[in-house]
Amino acid sequence: MSGSRLCIDTKTYLGKRIVFEEMCWRRKAKRRPELLEDGMLRRIEETLRNPDLVFRDHANPEGRRCYYREEYRVNGRPRYIKVVATNTTDPLYIITAYRPDRIKELQYGLKPIWETR
Repeated sequence: MSGSRLCIDTKTYLGKRIVFEEMCWRRKAKRRPELLEDGMLRRIEETLRNPDLVFRDHANPEGRRCYYREEYRVNGRPRYIKVVATNTTDPLYIITAYRPDRIKELQYGLKPIWETR
């Protein structure tokens, strides 16, 4: 991380420092254009500080966490912001973020490790 510019440098709901490097953000935005929307970085920070749900990542349960926050509803169905981040580094690193229309981890039978709803 030394010398890398950060577009996010905040703390998770557990008080752990977490960062999103600008280079990574720009690279991810090529596949996830919603990352470039006005206010998206602020909403990512809010999701990390005040998630509705947090899951272990189904593919890497010890090394990654998936943070979810409901943003709005369409025809009664929730739409989320999801942030995937490392769990074993210091500081933690944001890997990606996007807006899924469902909670993927539930299809694998995973239970949240943090829930506020």
